Amino acid sequence: AGEGNLILPILNEIPTGDRESFFQSHIFLFDVQEDMVQECIKNAEIYGISREIAEQNIKTRDNLESFPQILKQQKYPIFHITNPPYLYLGYIRKHVETQKYLCYFEKENEGYQDLYQIAMMSDLRSKIKNLIYVIPTNFLYGASVSNKFRLDFLKHYKITKVIIFETSMFEFTGTNICISFFKRKSISQDEPQSFEGLKFKNKNTGM
Repeated sequence: AGEGNLILPILNEIPTGDRESFFQSHIFLFDVQEDMVQECIKNAEIYGISREIAEQNIKTRDNLESFPQILKQQKYPIFHITNPPYLYLGYIRKHVETQKYLCYFEKENEGYQDLYQIAMMSDLRSKIKNLIYVIPTNFLYGASVSNKFRLDFLKHYKITKVIIFETSMFEFTGTNICISFFKRKSISQDEPQSFEGLKFKNKNTGM
């Protein structure tokens, strides 16, 4: 969830009088950091969501460990829209403050190279059908960092669209990112992928 900046602007497209009911039935936000959850709740209030409803749908939770299965009980299909953490395994191993994340790369996740890959494999195992991920472009271009992950993940998902930003988009990282849209295949199989793509050379100009 972070502060809600990725998801809450969707509410601008909803008439003011319908926003709270739409939010209550369609938008569920999670973050592992309690301070981010509180900021997100405050920002939801700015959009006209009551604090009571915001607190019901914005929760502290570590979704890297597992997908919130309660969402599968909701009325509407799940579209998981997320900007997961990016942190390369080599960096995690070298820095004491990040070694707490090594546990995510054990057992069924052995061989993956970045936290965002762990997040996506969690969705795969939970059989989530529609994914929209803000992830590093090394998902598309990386060799050793992404080969195993691409083979494992794309056997089950089709890329439907990718928007690539060849410029820094976030204040605290210089990593180039892409917005990738995935739909789960009805039959899992290895096959060539073709998809719609859009590339931006800077923040204002598409190319």
